[in-house]
Parts: sequence; structure tokens; C-alpha cells
Amino acid sequence: MRKSLSRQFYEAGLLDTDQIAQVLTHASGSGLGFRESIAALGFMSREAVDEFVARVTGMPFIQHLEGLLQDKTASQWLPEAIARRYVAVPVSRFESLLTVAMLNPFDVDAVTALERSSGCTVVPAMSLEESILEALNRLYIRSDSFHTIVERIVGDADEDSEVPQTFDVLEEVGEESDDAPVVRLVNNILARAVCEYASDVHLEPDEHGSRVRFRVDGMLRETMSIPRQVHRAMVSRIKVMAEMDISERRAPQDGRIRVRVAEKEVDLRISTLPSIYGEKVVVRVLDASATASSLSEIGFAGKVLQQFRDALHHPNGLILVTGPTGSGKTTTLYTGLNELASRERNIVTLEDPVEYNLRQVNQIQVNPKAGITFATGLRSILRQDPDVIMVGEMRDLETAQMAIRSALTGHLVLSTLHTNDAAGAVVRLVEMGVEPYLVANSVICVVAQRLLRRLCVRCRQPVRPAEEELAFSGRMHLADSTAFYVPRGCAACEQTGFKGRLALLELLSVTDGIRQLLIAGKSAYEVAREARSEGMTTLWEYGAGLVASGLTSLVELRRVAAPPEAEWNGPGGGPP
Repeated sequence: MRKSLSRQFYEAGLLDTDQIAQVLTHASGSGLGFRESIAALGFMSREAVDEFVARVTGMPFIQHLEGLLQDKTASQWLPEAIARRYVAVPVSRFESLLTVAMLNPFDVDAVTALERSSGCTVVPAMSLEESILEALNRLYIRSDSFHTIVERIVGDADEDSEVPQTFDVLEEVGEESDDAPVVRLVNNILARAVCEYASDVHLEPDEHGSRVRFRVDGMLRETMSIPRQVHRAMVSRIKVMAEMDISERRAPQDGRIRVRVAEKEVDLRISTLPSIYGEKVVVRVLDASATASSLSEIGFAGKVLQQFRDALHHPNGLILVTGPTGSGKTTTLYTGLNELASRERNIVTLEDPVEYNLRQVNQIQVNPKAGITFATGLRSILRQDPDVIMVGEMRDLETAQMAIRSALTGHLVLSTLHTNDAAGAVVRLVEMGVEPYLVANSVICVVAQRLLRRLCVRCRQPVRPAEEELAFSGRMHLADSTAFYVPRGCAACEQTGFKGRLALLELLSVTDGIRQLLIAGKSAYEVAREARSEGMTTLWEYGAGLVASGLTSLVELRRVAAPPEAEWNGPGGGPP
């Protein structure tokens, strides 16, 4: 569908090839669809996009829904929870035909779900998101009481057989009946998030109501819209579960909930933030059972896997994992510690926060109010006879100096930094104020990483590469005959074309040649050039192998990484 639509826009003269490439990249990176990305980039208005798509596909386009919602029984045609989950509003009914305005009328599985819930043959139609949300709130709220509204949403949501029915809050202070409508609604949303392997749940109030979004595989996607008056009750319920102050709505708050979903225990970290329409809530889902159990499961393979394992088994030294927030650094360190954990080693971690509990590992939570910072905590750990130390992050010079001193005095130390690549990490330590000779003699290796979405194996589609892709394949050192796969979308991957993530890796081993450059105060560019001459595989080159293996798409790789030439030719990125 996406490819044929892009061709239609091109042939109509509405988008040129460069704009289409930008739209495809934006769609892949933002989690939005092709139509939404055109409007988001400002190439066309959303209304103009939808009108054109409706014309070329033959899909009905309803510009104004207000005058069509006259039938008082319309709210009975489709259960409210289903309508809000798929952002769809029933417009008219003739015998067994039900016309439904949908945010994504091309979602075959959504249409099937609507037909199953309504018992009718659904005729999907297009309309603007704002119109659909306003129509949903008008249609389903009417004069119902608050209790009735929530009961209806919960009753429909409870019918979803894919959501685990077992949901218990552990260590909850006080008791509230699980039969209360708002309690059941919150439980249902959180259970669904765990079931769908979401890393975060967003509850976001706006002028029309409130929307619930899940972050799955790094991308946000809307799962439900709820009436505005229900949002405040949901926030209060979550605050009670997390033992937060329900009367404080003007200041940010943090909390924690431990729940049992379908026989497994999950930690939930709660963050609230006041907005102009009410409190926004983000729930971080920490499901230890969903984490990788081995380095190969994360994405380590071949030479990089062997080099990292060799570094882990050094008796002393510093191993750094670097990358932006959310790139899986902690997961990599945890997995490495799992490989080291044994009765013969004393492993101690210092974290902010402790995300998962590790067996045979002593984990310490940073607590500045109690005087435990990274620097003071590390100083205390050194008096605990450690063999292996993990420091969650090197945030300041004092922590970096102590970590390096520990690495030079017989301890294996693992930590993280925020840099774009491996070479930048060792140079960053020098820029922080650590003496170059200390960096050169303590660091064993640096792993730079990103997270790529993994193509859904059930629906990935082989395609013949376009000219632009062939040009990129040359820069990736791939043969012209290499098969490229693109996302298609199916029920297994929620129509995204991706399911799960894998690591994109770059490992720099600190050799004698690298040490000489560091001691001489050379730049990150020169360090990277030397590492590449010694055989280092860059992020881009590692990703090329994943593309060639059919594990991810070229568009996804381009979203996350840049070719080696581009890495050093951007603003301020070239050689000194």
C-alpha cells in the first residue's frame, strides 16, 4: 500500500522523489503512517492528503461528521472501547452495512475487529483525526453518568481475550475493590501494555479528551482514546497504586508499582507532569522476563561478540558502552554481568535507578538524600572487596577518575557514556579532565550501540532495490544481487511491519596504536580512522550485514545510523 501510494503522489506531481524519500524515512522513524508523515513534514495539509488518497483509492472521505451523527442508537452499533481503541466512529447503518469513519481505514485487522464487534459488514471511510475524536466524545458521552461511561469502556475492554485476566498489585497500601470500574480500566490498560511488550505507557490529556499510547519497539502508537472526565480518575487510581500524593496536581511526582500479570512480576515506574489540560502520566514497564538472556540474543555476533567476551574476561580494566538514551546500554551491561556472575566473583553495581534484579549480583541504588552518589558510592564499593564493578553512568570527573583508578588497581569496571560513537567515548573522558595516559592504560574496549527494529518474519517482503538503494548498497559493500526486505504489516506485528529490536554495534578495542593516539591528544576522528584501519566495523557496516541478512530494512538503518563518510562530514564533524 505504501509503495503504491508514493507512486500515486509522484505521478500526480504532488511529491517529488526527494520528498517521497523524506516521507518514507520520517514514517519509519516516527511510527506515523505515510499520510501522516506527508502532513507532518509540511508538504501538504492533512485534509488535502486524505482527499487525494480517497480519490485514488475509491475510499469515501467524510469531511464533516457533525451533521451525520443524528441517530440516537448509533452508540449501540459499536462498543465504545473498540471504537476508541481503533479511533473509529460509526456514521450510518443500512441493513447489515455499517459505515465507519476511521483514522486508518486501510488497517485490515482493525476492520475485521470492528465487523466482529458490530456483527455488520463494515464500510470504512476516511476522516480527519480531530473530527473523529470530537465525534467519539459526542456520540458516547451524551447524558450518561460518569459511572456508566467507565463501566461501558471497561466492559468492552474486558471482552478482549488477548489481555491477561490475572492482575494483582503487590505491596499496595490500603484496599480498593478490583470490581471498581476505574480500577478495572487501569488494570486492563497496564495488563495490555505488558502483554504487548510495551516499554512505556503514556496517558495524555488534550482539548478533546485523553489518549493512551504504548511505546513498542521504540515507537509510540495510540491504543485507546478515553473521555476527558475519565482521565482524572485514572490518574488518581495510578497515584494510589504508586503511593503518591493524589491531592498534588501542580508539581511533578515519581512513584513505583509492583504488579503480577499472568503469573509474572513486573515493576512499573510512574512519572506525572502537569500540563495545560491536566496531568500527563508516563508508566515505565520493567519486565525482567522480556529481557535478553545472552549477548547473541541482543544482536552480538561474529567478531564483535568474541571481542566483547574477551574484554569481559579481562582481570581488570574499563569497559564502556556508549550511545544515546534508550539505546539499550543498560541491557548490554546487565547481559554481560549475567555471563560473569558466579560464586567465585563479587560483583557490585551502582545504579540510578536499579532497573532489574540480577542473580548473584549486589545492586546499590544511588540515593543523594542519603549521601549515596556515584562518586561516594563507588568509594564505598571499593572497600567491599569487589571483583567486578558496574557504574551506571559516568556523569562527572570525580566518578570517571575513581572508575579509572579502580580499573588500574585490579578491578574490572563497566560503565556508560553518552557519545555518538566508540571513538568519541575515549576522547570524551580526556575532555572531562582525565589524564590521557590514564585513559589509554585503563580502557579495554568501547561498545557504541543503537537499537534497530527487527523486521517481522511473518510479513517481511522482498523487493527489488530502487536506484537509490542500489547506490547505498554500494556504500555498504553489498553485491547488487543482495535481496532487500521491507516492512509490510500483519496482525502479528500490529500492522507495523516490525517485531522486536536488535542491537546495532561498533566495538573499538584499545590497541597500542590507539593508546599512542590518546596519549598524543589526537581527535576522535583520528582515533576512529586508526581503529578502522585496524579492522573495526562501524555502526553502518554492522547494520549493512543486518540488512543483507533480512533482519531489518535499509530505511530503518538510515533512520538510526549514517554512512561513515556522513559521520565526519556534518557540521563540525570533519577532521581538524
